[in-house]
Amino acid sequence: MRNLKAVLEYDGTGYLGWQLQPRGPTVQGELEAALEALTGTRVRVIGSGRTDAGVHARGQVASFRVARAGIATDRLAAALNAHLSPDIAVLSVTEAAADFHARFDARAKHYRYVVLERRARAALDRHRVGRVPVRLDAAAMQRAAARLVGRRDFRSFATAASGGARRGGERELYVAAVRRLGDRVVLDFVASGFLHNMARCLAGTLVEIGRGRWPEDEVDRIVAARDRRAAGPNLPPGGLTLMQVFYREFSPAGWEPPDDEPRGAIGVRSDRGGDAAPGAAAGLTPGGSCL
Repeated sequence: MRNLKAVLEYDGTGYLGWQLQPRGPTVQGELEAALEALTGTRVRVIGSGRTDAGVHARGQVASFRVARAGIATDRLAAALNAHLSPDIAVLSVTEAAADFHARFDARAKHYRYVVLERRARAALDRHRVGRVPVRLDAAAMQRAAARLVGRRDFRSFATAASGGARRGGERELYVAAVRRLGDRVVLDFVASGFLHNMARCLAGTLVEIGRGRWPEDEVDRIVAARDRRAAGPNLPPGGLTLMQVFYREFSPAGWEPPDDEPRGAIGVRSDRGGDAAPGAAAGLTPGGSCL
C-alpha cells in the first residue's frame, strides 16, 4: 500500500465540519467519496485535526493509503478535484513515509480569525468574518495576547464537555499576533494543539478586551480559573481558518504570517521550539453586530 499526504483548502460554510457525521455532509466524507470513485474501494482519510461546522481551511493536511498501482501522485490532485464540489480543492498529493500520520505527527497548527469593524453587515464576506460595529483597540488586544503566550492550561478557552478539556488543557501557544488591515483586525494563533473551540474563544476574549469591556490583565484570571464561564464568547465559525499544519518542531523566532496577508502585525512570540516546517457568540455574528 502507498501512504499519501494531501494538502487541501475548503470553504466550510456548507459542511458540518471535517469529521464524518451521520446527519449531513462533511469535508472528510466528500474526500472519501471522491477517492472511492477513483479507486473503486473505500479509503479512510485521516485529517490533521477536526475543523468545526462553518470553519474554513487553507492548509488542512490529510493522509490515506491506496493500492500501490494506480494514478500517479502528480495527477491525483486533479483527478480528485474532478470529483469534488468547487468549495473543496486538493492542492497537492505527495508520497509519504509508511508511518506518516496526518494527526499524530502534527507538531503545531496555525489558525487565523478575522474580525470586520463595520456597522453595515458583510455581504461578500458574510461567511468569512465575524463583525463588530466599533473600532477595536488592537494594541490592547496584543498586550493581552502577550500574557497568553507560552505553555499554559487553556481549559478556560475550551468547550467544557470536550474530551481534550476533560483530559487536561495544557498546550504551548507559540504565537499570538494581532494586526490591523483597514477595517479588519486579524488574529493569528500558532500552538502545539488546540482544544475544542479554543481559537474562537481566544479571539472572543481578545475582542472583549479590544472593546474595553475587560482590562488587559483579565486573561490572567481567566487562565487561572480553568473554567469556560470565565472567558469570552466563541466567535462565529466563519471567521476562522486553519492556515497551516507544521510537521517539525515549530520555531516562533522569525516566523511571519503567510504572504497572502499584508505585513505589519503586532505580534508576540514565545522563545520555545525548534525548526519550523511550512506547511455563536452572544452579540457577534457573521452578519450581525456586537452591541
